[in-house]
Amino acid sequence: MIQKDTLTIKTKADATAALIAQLKGDDKKDGCAGTFHTVGECVLPCSGQGYVIRRFEQTTYSTTLEEHKQIIGTLKESLAEKMPKHDESDIFGEVNPDAKIDTTICRPLAIDICPCKKAARLDEYQEGILRDLGLEKIPTLSAKQSKALEDFKSRKSLYIYGATGQGKTTLAAACAMTYQRGVKVLKGEQLKTELTRMAMNNEPPKFSGLWVLDDIGQIMPSEAMRGKLFLIFDAARAGKGFRLIVTAQQPIEEICEKFCVGDKQARDAMLIRLSALTEVKLP
Repeated sequence: MIQKDTLTIKTKADATAALIAQLKGDDKKDGCAGTFHTVGECVLPCSGQGYVIRRFEQTTYSTTLEEHKQIIGTLKESLAEKMPKHDESDIFGEVNPDAKIDTTICRPLAIDICPCKKAARLDEYQEGILRDLGLEKIPTLSAKQSKALEDFKSRKSLYIYGATGQGKTTLAAACAMTYQRGVKVLKGEQLKTELTRMAMNNEPPKFSGLWVLDDIGQIMPSEAMRGKLFLIFDAARAGKGFRLIVTAQQPIEEICEKFCVGDKQARDAMLIRLSALTEVKLP
């Protein structure tokens, strides 16, 4: 018999004993494994690899020896790590071949970055994202930022705005670190250089992965550069393997006014495009 459940964690009580035992029992993970951290409005267990678990799948196999072999391999081998002092006869008995044993396996389905800085282990890819965005530490998110991160995980592109120091770049970094298909970060002059290159290239640009346009209000694009921005926004609206995060100090309407001074048609066209993004105000 196989029982499979998908469980969401909001409080400590939602994390099953099997999950915590599995997290704490893996010697490849650090000391944070199995401990709980407050993330937004939830209390979540750390995986021991720099992440906390929001949702997981728990599968329990209740099988005889032969059934177990058919489902997840040879029982003796699979139990050797968990019960090194036992063998098949210890578990099933020599007389009753129909005796059963439960084996529970938990698999994370949704994760977040663990607030415990010392427990987090960044790979080269994640370190590159933080470096490109000018950050040194793993982002710690507020409840509002966590909600926006969930919006991003549901395949939405974001327009994040707010005053300096409110966590726009922090939220962008947290989103980018959950995206594993190639992230391109463009800040200030980098964005201006990219738009200039695109304007000089006659071939239609190809967009894929995730682009982060950080602090877009730092530039003042020419008409040609603005046209290339429209192409980026159009690609984000279309989806098809391309996502976009834009950060700015101004809300969408104000950035459209700034980029399209005296050109109502261009302003309206930009407003339509940017309004397709999910607008997030911080704080």
